[in-house]
Order: sequence, then structure tokens, then C-alpha cells
Amino acid sequence: MQENKRIVEQVWDYTKHAKYYSYRPNYAPKTIDMLITLAKGESEKALKVADIGAGTGNLSIMLLERGCEVVSVEPNDAMREIGIERTKGAKIEWVRATGVDSTLQGGSFDWVTFGSSFNVMDRTEALKEAHRLLKGNG
Repeated sequence: MQENKRIVEQVWDYTKHAKYYSYRPNYAPKTIDMLITLAKGESEKALKVADIGAGTGNLSIMLLERGCEVVSVEPNDAMREIGIERTKGAKIEWVRATGVDSTLQGGSFDWVTFGSSFNVMDRTEALKEAHRLLKGNG
């Protein structure tokens, strides 16, 4: 796993791009609303979400605004630092890890998101990690 982390960070190094992420178009709000409705089902409780490859927090912020409990996973220090600054004061946890080895507790999330990060990791390993993170009904 350690070797895989290094490869991902070396090949997909967004350090130089981090400060420009605020200029990217955001995710479609109605789509996020629809996905949250589907993920929640009949539950009235807030969704606990692991946002994998959270970058500077675009999707994490949208999830927070909709009442989700969010843990943002981001391996790139520059991206994560901007995300931490953007979400200062919000109930959110930031973790330095990758989508194939998130270091998060298994079976503790209702939903795992990969906003724009799924393409930069081993998809099979990322899906295994997502499955590990999800609660039995997640």
C-alpha cells in the first residue's frame, strides 16, 4: 500500500494547481440533493460521509451545507490546507491519506464520495476501501 500512495502522489501532484481550485465549476446542487436523498433513504439522521480525494473541499462544503457529517480525505498537503482553511469553524475532520488506504474506521460511514478523485487511483482498490468504510446498509 505504501508504494501505491507514493505513486499516486507523484503522478497526480496537484500542488501547483491547488490555489486555482476556487475557479473550478462546482458540482450541480440539484444532483447533490438527489444523491443525498437516495443515500439517506427513510433515515432522519444526518449522513456520515467520507469524502475521498476531497481536494480543497468543494464537495465537502456542499455536503456540510446539507447537514452531512463529513470526514475529508486528501493526500495533497497544499489542497488539504486550503480545504481546512475554507471549512474553518465547521464540524469536519480532515485526514491526510489516500482513497485506497484512507486510515478511517471500517463500517462507520453511510456514504463514500469520490467527487473528482476516482480517476486518479486504482479503481478496484478504491472500491474495496469504500466497501470497507461503509456501514452494512451504506
